[in-house]
Amino acid sequence: MNTYDRIKLITQAKYITDLNPKMVKTNIDSEMNITSITINQKQPFNLYINITPSLNKAVIEFSSKILLDDYYKMISYLTIEKCFENICSLGYCKLSVSEIINDSEAISMDVTRDIEFDPIADSNIDLKNGLINNLRNFNMYHVQKYNGSGFTITKDVKTESRKVRLSLYDKPKELRKAGNKDFMNMLENPELLLSKLKNKVRIETNIKTKKQIRNYCCTTNSLYDVLLSDENILLKIYNDIFTIDSTDDNPDLTDKRTIFDYDSFTQMRDALILKDCNNDLRLVKAVYAKYLSPKTNLRKYVSDCKKLLNSSPHQNQNNLIIGQIRDKLIA
Repeated sequence: MNTYDRIKLITQAKYITDLNPKMVKTNIDSEMNITSITINQKQPFNLYINITPSLNKAVIEFSSKILLDDYYKMISYLTIEKCFENICSLGYCKLSVSEIINDSEAISMDVTRDIEFDPIADSNIDLKNGLINNLRNFNMYHVQKYNGSGFTITKDVKTESRKVRLSLYDKPKELRKAGNKDFMNMLENPELLLSKLKNKVRIETNIKTKKQIRNYCCTTNSLYDVLLSDENILLKIYNDIFTIDSTDDNPDLTDKRTIFDYDSFTQMRDALILKDCNNDLRLVKAVYAKYLSPKTNLRKYVSDCKKLLNSSPHQNQNNLIIGQIRDKLIA
């Protein structure tokens, strides 16, 4: 079952009634016709509703924080009714919950899962290198820090429907930040929520277009169909981004310890370059790009270094980290 931290949908305006004039913004044209009605709440959690009466169209976007103490459950087909009921309880308007669930299109969403995973909090394990050194394509994907609590991998392409963003971060740490103070103060038992998320790492991907939703969910854009899709969206994207190198054909490399233990000068050279680059394959590629002929096939050099890197005892953790996360996504 997929779960979501955010979802944005289009539905019919007639399913939203009893708007509170003191809480909504009404936009009127020069002829005094209502062009749109907007609800735009940023704190303590995001809620956006835009109604266009003339088109009988409404856009609704909200985060799973609308579930309050049940935030850890996130948005799914099991909690969607509760999400809409809690929106109604805010006093902005009333929603025809069943009609919206069955007659809406999902247009963007954040697919999210919380997994138990220790390395993100273990200072002895270099998670960033583990992510970088198992990327399928160093030119296409980039790893950056995420808000001081994890990392984000982005796909560097111009076409919107091909963009990918995958984040891994310490969820309890993120909830304790100042920006979440108002939300935590709303809860009946904030410590219970934190205990539910203890030792959890959140893995999240942003799906921004209707085409991406259809491709990853293997269904229509119907909200109902999307919520019931059994496609493992996060695993699909994870497998597109990362690879695990096999070292079975070089079992002896795990015993290498000194500069005299390598089988060839090339192997020794690669090992020294890796060491000086702090095992960061992006830096290794930059080194070879600077000193080799422009006509040289850099991919082969980087591939050899990657193979050597993930065959050494210390750096076997790269494969271990990527494999552990993948196993959690499969489970």
